[in-house]
This record gives sequence, C-alpha cells and structure tokens, in this order.
Amino acid sequence: MRPFSLVAPVAFLFASVAAAQDSEFRKAEPTWSLVGGASAYGKADLDSPGDLGLSRWSTGIERKVRREGGKVVRYGFRHEESNYDFGGGATIGVPDPFDDTKEDAVTATFGSFEEERKWFVSLAVISGREQGVSFSDSLYGKVGGGMLWKVQDDLDLGIGLFVRTQLEDGIRVFPFPLVEWRATDDLRIGVVRSSDPGFGLTYRISERVDGYASLAFDHRQFRLDDQPLLSDVATVDEERGLRAGLLWRGDKLDAEIFAGIVQREITIDANDKEAGDDDIDATGMVGFSLRFEL
Repeated sequence: MRPFSLVAPVAFLFASVAAAQDSEFRKAEPTWSLVGGASAYGKADLDSPGDLGLSRWSTGIERKVRREGGKVVRYGFRHEESNYDFGGGATIGVPDPFDDTKEDAVTATFGSFEEERKWFVSLAVISGREQGVSFSDSLYGKVGGGMLWKVQDDLDLGIGLFVRTQLEDGIRVFPFPLVEWRATDDLRIGVVRSSDPGFGLTYRISERVDGYASLAFDHRQFRLDDQPLLSDVATVDEERGLRAGLLWRGDKLDAEIFAGIVQREITIDANDKEAGDDDIDATGMVGFSLRFEL
C-alpha cells in the first residue's frame, strides 16, 4: 500500500461531513445552489527528470433538503476540468503523459446531526477521464459513512468507514477515527467545512467570517488513452498539504479564498500492473470557491 493511499478516504469522509452541515444563515426550506471554483499550482519538479504545473476549475449544482431532528439530505452534480502541464522530458513510466482531464461526479449525502449523536452516509459515482476517452470506460465509485457520539459537552468522537472502487485495481476498504472538539466559543478543531474539506482549526473572526488552517487531502482517478504497447491505462493523482483560508457566509452567497503548500504522488497503471509512479515536490497553490443559493 502506497503512503498516499489513506488520502482518498480521509478526503471523501471530510467532504461528507462538511456537505451535511448547515450554514446558520440558510433558509430552512429545500434549496438549490450553484457552486464553482478554480485553483492554480506552481511548477514543481518530479523525482525523475521533468516538472509539472497544474490548474483546474469546476462548476456544479446542488440540492439540499433539511428535515426535523437535524436530518439533512444533499445531492448534486459537479463537473471539473484540469490541465496537467508536464515539461522537461517528464514521462512517469509512459512516453507521453496525459494533459487535459475532466471529471463528472454525481453525489448524495444523508445525515442526522442531533446533539447527542451524529451520523452520515455519502455516495459518489464518478467518471474521471482524459479528453477523448469514453464516459463508460472511466466510471468508479465511492461510499463512506460514519457516526460520532457526544462524550463531553465540547467533544464528539466516532468512527468512519470508506469503500472505493479502482479503475485498475480491486475494492479498497478503510476504517479510521473521527473527532470534533469545540475548544472555545470561537475555536473548533475537526473537519474544516471549506470547499475542499480537511482536518484542522476553524476560528470565528466575526458573525459571517471564519479563518482556518488545515491538513488538506485530495484524490482523483482518470482513464487515459491507450498508448503503443499499453492498454487499459489509468492514472491516480493523490495530494496532501497544508492550507489556510477565509470563509465568508452570507444569506445567499458563500465565498472562500485559500492558499497553501501541497505535495502529490502520481501513479500510472497499464495492462493490469503499475507502469510508473513519481513523487512531485512540494509547491505553492492558490484558489477560490463560490456557492450561490437560488
């Protein structure tokens, strides 16, 4: 198991918790929201010859339904496009690494956030592919869930479980602990409810503005075009890093800006075995996200 293999479940379950939480400024009745954002990464060297620059943008729509007893149902669709700019003779085990990729995801989250006990289940069906690859050849899925119990007035502890299918591998199952600590009225330690949720500190600066610092994680899989002598080609991009940002929550609009330092590992599989992998040096990144309630 590669060192980055725990990135995927952590990122997905953090996103599940964040998706089920309510903004205190939001209406109680069901709502539709438009979401979008973009990020850019500095050029970073590979361990092998070459370097990589990256930029991406995303857009989507979400539906959220709140029910009595703190229950929440949330589902949506997201489209994302990324540009991987390999240079300096980079290969990662294949003669022509990928460049433009896209990802389409249908997601659903169900949760109950009562005072004594919280639980959530989240599902996603995702198509990750290089430009020109068919939708049906690039499907994979994720299912995650967890439960937290109130052990003190300011502390919730629990357990999460994540299951993921692989484009070129078997099913993976990962259990791990969950924690939510309200250290003070303004400071909370646990899942940071940002556009790319992580684990860290959230501090309330004012009624509508939060600042945060977090460990951020991300994971993507893409089906690639076949190459000479290589078929069934897929890549896994796993990312981890430190991030800081500001969250502004309004009556209809949420906005976020963030910056950080990230490191990633890219693996390419072909013909049912690993064709190459590389660790990319740490680099800086910046980004923003918007959510508009219709």
